[in-house]
Amino acid sequence: MRIYVASLSDYNEGVLHGEWFDLDDYTDGNDLLCRIEDEVLATSPTCPPESDYPAEEWEIHDVGDAFSGWERMSLDTLVAVNTAILEHGEAFQVWLDEMDGDYEDVDAFQDAYEGQYDSELDYIYQYIEDIGMLNDVPEHIRNYFDYDAFARDVFMTDMCFCSGGHVFRNY
Repeated sequence: MRIYVASLSDYNEGVLHGEWFDLDDYTDGNDLLCRIEDEVLATSPTCPPESDYPAEEWEIHDVGDAFSGWERMSLDTLVAVNTAILEHGEAFQVWLDEMDGDYEDVDAFQDAYEGQYDSELDYIYQYIEDIGMLNDVPEHIRNYFDYDAFARDVFMTDMCFCSGGHVFRNY
């Protein structure tokens, strides 16, 4: 993810002065803040550092194709969310956008995410196999189990089948 950071002093003077920063290059918000100070504020054309009023304020003006809610995030959170998206890919983005996930709680994402499946029914087949739900049921009775009805019930209450086939727990 990339962000465009502009000097507010310059912006208020009608000058668009800023830089794009690739969040992959930073480990925390403090590193990013230091670069913003060096590359945006210190190079202000309207408020040079040696003036009586050097540029001190900045603002993120663009985040490319980022997720919603970035406007409220601190630099530390932006870097952490970028790291989570790099680590978990599209699934984390879907969790943020469709499940109203808390971008500051990556552990909640990991607890909620069940994986990616072609359909709700594919998830149910795998789930039933993984937990051994029908292992002790004789084969001639197991054939009567209604997978479709079970999937419908599970996805009406406990689970969400989201974009790209990502499955999340609702609780």
